[in-house]
Amino acid sequence: MFRRSGFGSGLVERVAVRIAVVGAGIIGVNAALALQARGAEVVLFDRAAPGQGASFGNAGCFAFSEVTPISMPGLAWSVPGMLADPHGPLAIRWSYLPRLAPWLMAFLKAGRSAEVARISDALSALCARAKAEYAPLLAASGAEALVRREGALFVFRDRKALEAELPEWEMKRARGITVEEIGPERLREMEPALSPDYTCAFHVPDWHHTVNPEAIVTTLAAHFRSKGGRLRRAEVDRIEDRPERLRLKPAGAPAEPFDRIVIACGAHSLHLCAPLGYKPLLDTERGYNLTLPDPQVTLTRPVCVMDKGYFMTPMEMGLRVGGGVELGGLAAAPNWDRPERMVSHAETVLPGLNRAGGAQWMGFRPSMPDSLPVIGKMPGHERLLVAFGHGHMGLTLGAVTGRLLSEIAFDAPPCVDPAPYDPARFA
Repeated sequence: MFRRSGFGSGLVERVAVRIAVVGAGIIGVNAALALQARGAEVVLFDRAAPGQGASFGNAGCFAFSEVTPISMPGLAWSVPGMLADPHGPLAIRWSYLPRLAPWLMAFLKAGRSAEVARISDALSALCARAKAEYAPLLAASGAEALVRREGALFVFRDRKALEAELPEWEMKRARGITVEEIGPERLREMEPALSPDYTCAFHVPDWHHTVNPEAIVTTLAAHFRSKGGRLRRAEVDRIEDRPERLRLKPAGAPAEPFDRIVIACGAHSLHLCAPLGYKPLLDTERGYNLTLPDPQVTLTRPVCVMDKGYFMTPMEMGLRVGGGVELGGLAAAPNWDRPERMVSHAETVLPGLNRAGGAQWMGFRPSMPDSLPVIGKMPGHERLLVAFGHGHMGLTLGAVTGRLLSEIAFDAPPCVDPAPYDPARFA
């Protein structure tokens, strides 16, 4: 954007494009940094401090190998069990089923073999760039100190259980993911605290984890501010798309003009999108965990207990035990029995585990039915952009999402083909 710098002078000066990003989680902060790197004047809005939503309580995993969708062939037969078991790894609240039905139908369709292959290719394209896009940001911001590179383990009780999962893991190998199958001796060497009842595992050496997910976001946000970015602690009431300019209305304040606006407020994004006529099939995976401040057992890396579908991740504040998916929307009261049951099971996986003083948490993961995020321009609104729907992969895909969104915003050549993440799908 340019303007004349003086009457009759003929001189032209560059004026920064003014962009608002709504949402100060891992996606919004990365989007703000990437837009800022392209010379934009960026204002980051959130009703809470950076990193206080889903980014606060996640499992802390940079899951670079997770290139398969949640919906897989045969999953449709599991739906009755999901409805019957409120404590299963994938559970559905009966009361939410009517509202969930359109999302659930699209979710089951995404589990067809041809769709799984397409979705896996699209996830692979993002994951293949995710680590390289993070590297300079982590180094420049100081967040590198919060990252560990110890890989991850996916543990099974016996070889038969491991072999039942082989098709999905072979799909990952076919897309370049390094996966090692290890037996009981190697498993004991890597994580001596594990119960001998778990005899084999998949080891993925290329995973990273953070010892403090909240601090990753706050450190990146501080880096954004140090480079001239502005943080505004405010609820955004609405966004107006007027012919002359976009306007954003913070609660209790006048509307402000912007050249572009990015909606990146996770599971809460529909509140701003729907009045503009954009209603994607975005729903909420409710995730639970307990963080144990003095576990009295030691893990070196994230461990996924495959028979129950939860993770145990070592962090600065203790051992975080959590995972699974509950489909129940934003309004229902938490089912705190879910994390308690996970920790009860974890006591059998880690003999001697001390659960005293565990801090409960429940957060809302923004989820699209095909396990792919929406990244790009809002249908019918050229100057509005969206970046949400990352499900379990928000931390992993934060930096590459920011880069791709900034390229789309400025009509630059994209680092990956943006078509699979088109916001118009499921709209």
